[in-house]
Amino acid sequence: MKRGLLARTIRPAMLLLCILVGASCSYDDGYFFRKIKELDELAAKGGGRAKEQIESKKYELLEAFKKLPQGDARKDALDKLGRRAREVITEAEQILAAVAKEREKEGKAAIEEYKKKFVGRWEGGDMKLRISPAGMVNYERNKGAGKRSVNAFLSEFHRDHFKVGFMGINTTFRIDKAPYQDGDKWKMKIDGVELTRVGDGSRFGTWVCSEYKEDFCRNPTTEFVSTVPEIHLLHVTPKVPEKGQQFVITWIAEDVGQAAPPNHKLAETPLTYDGENQKAAAHYTIHGHLTRPTKGWPTGRYRVEILSKGAAVAEAKFQIAAADEAKTGQPTTTDKTEKAEAK
Repeated sequence: MKRGLLARTIRPAMLLLCILVGASCSYDDGYFFRKIKELDELAAKGGGRAKEQIESKKYELLEAFKKLPQGDARKDALDKLGRRAREVITEAEQILAAVAKEREKEGKAAIEEYKKKFVGRWEGGDMKLRISPAGMVNYERNKGAGKRSVNAFLSEFHRDHFKVGFMGINTTFRIDKAPYQDGDKWKMKIDGVELTRVGDGSRFGTWVCSEYKEDFCRNPTTEFVSTVPEIHLLHVTPKVPEKGQQFVITWIAEDVGQAAPPNHKLAETPLTYDGENQKAAAHYTIHGHLTRPTKGWPTGRYRVEILSKGAAVAEAKFQIAAADEAKTGQPTTTDKTEKAEAK
């Protein structure tokens, strides 16, 4: 009994020593088939192309085992095959590591694509939320007598939540329902509040929209129907003009069929910046709008331009499609430069 127990204890110890010292050890059939079983387990973890590669290596080992010589030469050949089996295990683990890295990369790319849906200005209930394309988050919520706000960058983004913060101090937002389209609106549900997107989330840029409120275009678009009451232009830039700098907003019908000749100038408004608050300004805004003619907009392609010192400052193109029979008329404008806004 003692001799059998001693043999069972020595064999695993010798096997471990064999694994550590490699070429100086001998391998038996049992060791070889344990390595084959390990390869099966690794192949099952990989799946797809990785599984095929690992199984191919396993079959090469099995074919080599079938061809082992008999007699005295078998021991040396089996030792060599055992060392090769160990090498194949390492190669299989490297294949799986490469697959895991690729999956992680694909997962991050999928999350980045998913995150793009959340970019915008959102409002609903007592909450306002802005997520910029660069990942800046501005959050404000009036709940009862209290008011809470967060202004920081995204630190994490997942399918069911995202975190905003810096240096390990984070605010977590629960995603109850990812952004989805409801008619002509985009909606989502965050922390139990249903929000509607009212802007694209960018601070600087040029947009056209049908509704201008609280200093930004709500639901910017490039497509309108001929019954839309007004079309607004909003241009926001971090570059504050010189005092007395002049601008011109020009509304142009590029192609409206028989209603007007190509590139017909609908309206032109000169503007001058008075320089107020120039030193403390953080950005500069130009806002103008064009009202619907009494008989509706002609359908077709349009653009609006902002020029200064004879050069283009900004341009936005848009289309008007027929909601019903639309005929031309003379639109009117109300355009202005806003005061440069202080920090």
